[in-house]
Amino acid sequence: MPFPFLIAQAYERKGAYDRAIDECRKGLASSPNNPNMLEALGYAHASSGRKGEAQTILKTFLDTRRQHFVSPFMIALLYTALDQKDEAIDWLNKAYEERDPQLIWVHLDPQLDSLHSDPRFNELLQRMRIPQ
Repeated sequence: MPFPFLIAQAYERKGAYDRAIDECRKGLASSPNNPNMLEALGYAHASSGRKGEAQTILKTFLDTRRQHFVSPFMIALLYTALDQKDEAIDWLNKAYEERDPQLIWVHLDPQLDSLHSDPRFNELLQRMRIPQ
């Protein structure tokens, strides 16, 4: 069900983090392992200053990735939310190397806006042949 995810993203982008977190939890009630909802929840937690909760979700993604695919792009988003730009860029490069389909949003996703001034981000866009 995409609606809680989209509603959560809208609240997060408006800075209504508690409402975003509530929407994520609603979505996770019916789909507890939905990676999109977990990423959105982690991002909202980090944006609201609840870095510990975001770190827990990031750790879950990293642990799960040892056994199953987890989008490196989503991991990059969480590192961005945690203001760990070096790690975020590293994971975006992994997304490129692994041909993660979510990487098509790299130049459009507002969650990555803080990376736009980083030359490594622009190098990635050049490798992907995305006009800047």
